[in-house]
Amino acid sequence: MKVTQKKIDGGKILLDCVASEEDVAKAFYTASVEFANQMGLRPQRNVTVEQAVKEQLGITDLDSMVQGRALELIAPMALDKKDIIPLFPPKPMGTTEFKRGKKFAFTLNVTPKPQYELTSYEPVEFTFRPFKADLSGVDQQIAQMAEQYTSFETADEQHEVRSGDTCLIAIEASCDGVPLKGLNTDGRPYVADAGYMPPQFDAAVLGMMPGETKTFTFEAPDWDPEHGERVQIVDATVTVKEIQQEVVPEINDEWVKSYMPMYRGVDDLRASIEKQMTDAQREQYDAALRNAAAGALTSRFKGSIADEAYEVTSKMIQDRIRQQVAASGMTWEQFEQENGGAQQLNMLMMLETRQQLVMGFCLDAIYRKKKLVVTEEDIMDACKNMNPQYPTQARKELEETGRNFVLREAAERVCAAKYLVKHAIIHEPVKENQEAAE
Repeated sequence: MKVTQKKIDGGKILLDCVASEEDVAKAFYTASVEFANQMGLRPQRNVTVEQAVKEQLGITDLDSMVQGRALELIAPMALDKKDIIPLFPPKPMGTTEFKRGKKFAFTLNVTPKPQYELTSYEPVEFTFRPFKADLSGVDQQIAQMAEQYTSFETADEQHEVRSGDTCLIAIEASCDGVPLKGLNTDGRPYVADAGYMPPQFDAAVLGMMPGETKTFTFEAPDWDPEHGERVQIVDATVTVKEIQQEVVPEINDEWVKSYMPMYRGVDDLRASIEKQMTDAQREQYDAALRNAAAGALTSRFKGSIADEAYEVTSKMIQDRIRQQVAASGMTWEQFEQENGGAQQLNMLMMLETRQQLVMGFCLDAIYRKKKLVVTEEDIMDACKNMNPQYPTQARKELEETGRNFVLREAAERVCAAKYLVKHAIIHEPVKENQEAAE
């Protein structure tokens, strides 16, 4: 991408940009992958995103669906080219058509992030609990591990199939004379009336005795060539071989050496789980401690923040909260009621918006004033904040989509927060019995 810049009135910067055909294709590709992920589509070998969307969703012009998002992805590439961190994301103004296979000329009117000052750069002082790992879940994790290795044996009592029973069954199934290979089996554990099979299948099997064979038909879901739902009639012959019982193994030294030879025994396995839990909790604790230190710094902020920054940040926070609410199965109206109504919720989000903006600007000031330098660890910790499960993937996505400036800003703020914690005066919370005595 070719980018030229010049300063304009109000301390702003005007960028004249020309995105290459490759830049445009990258933006469309990234937007297409995001769209596919949102729609729940998964990558398939030798199948392009466009093909998958067309086959599974019937969308023939994917570019038109994602054009708006692709256009948003173009701007960061230009900012990254000039290493500019904006106060809020600028909108590209195209001077040519934005279309795959063509160069795209556009301008960006950028408001650079200001350099704010603090009333003091002395160490912060706050109260925070000391770290203590909670290992109460170790036994539960070992129990869950045992359940994953559950086996089935012939039950002591053999009786007719009842709801909830696990039984070993053989199935011969076909539709219009064509065998259903995925369903046919010489012997497979089956939990009766658990919803794993259609209701008619469950109804036919319930009451059968071990050794009994029954032939019947049942309705099963199917999809037509256009991926529309339809019903198919399945002919089935089912034999109940035996009633079974689950056997959960005891996790002892012998079992560990047989199934997990990388460990010397149960004690070694337990120690490994405890370390994993401790490390994960320590990461969460350190992130919370850094956040508390940055929060203690906000009272020293001075300056005014542009309305556009409030608007953009507020929208980001609201979008994030709406996604979380939707994922919880709650309606937005219910969420509002639980938080004191729409007016109260809006006020809380406004306060969070200011806190988030001010906290970031304060960390920027510390990083600049103390002449700190970002490390590789700071970069990865910043990525963990963005995506705790897949930090490496988060970093790759930022770098590949021309958002290195986003990564740099986040890493600098993590670095500054670590500095604050290192030099902070941290008090332990007063215990309740001490408070009562006082």
